[in-house]
Amino acid sequence: RDTATGRQRRLTDQNDHYEFYPSVSPDGRRVVYTTWDDQDLGSVRVAPIGGGASRVLTPEPGHYVEPRFSPDGSKIVYRKFTGGFLLAPFWSMEPGIYVVDAGGGEPVRVSESGFDAQFDAGGERVLFSESADITELALKSVDLAGNEERTHLQGAKVTEFSVSPDGRWVAFTEQYKAFVAPFARTG
Repeated sequence: RDTATGRQRRLTDQNDHYEFYPSVSPDGRRVVYTTWDDQDLGSVRVAPIGGGASRVLTPEPGHYVEPRFSPDGSKIVYRKFTGGFLLAPFWSMEPGIYVVDAGGGEPVRVSESGFDAQFDAGGERVLFSESADITELALKSVDLAGNEERTHLQGAKVTEFSVSPDGRWVAFTEQYKAFVAPFARTG
């Protein structure tokens, strides 16, 4: 949307599948998003903001959500989940959180569980939320190879964590209230 005129412009120009979870690169030149089609399932794609063809980053169809760029725009993190019930159960093997180069390549699974992943401020670790039990949510991280897991925060009745782009603050919701606190990388 143009802030001066209020005119809206679509970033993609296809009608073959539905598009979800858009996230703009730090330099503002690309958008990463997921697709869905009931027959062909989904993918993670990157497209230039100015228009043009999108590039598929996932090597196989599947169930993909929540893609985000790294702070330097060189990598993308996303979540793959399983189908079943309302969604086709096909291509549901190896769910988890994945990291892939923004230019393409072989995705690396960094966690078998978790959701709402994002990179830390340096782009060296992947932060994600994970249910600790029925009433608690934990904010964890791993390195880009999926090693050195850390639990940074854990809270009863927390529903969401979000770390600031500079890595200095964490926002979270708890009991229908929003909070901001200093973020300690050590946990």
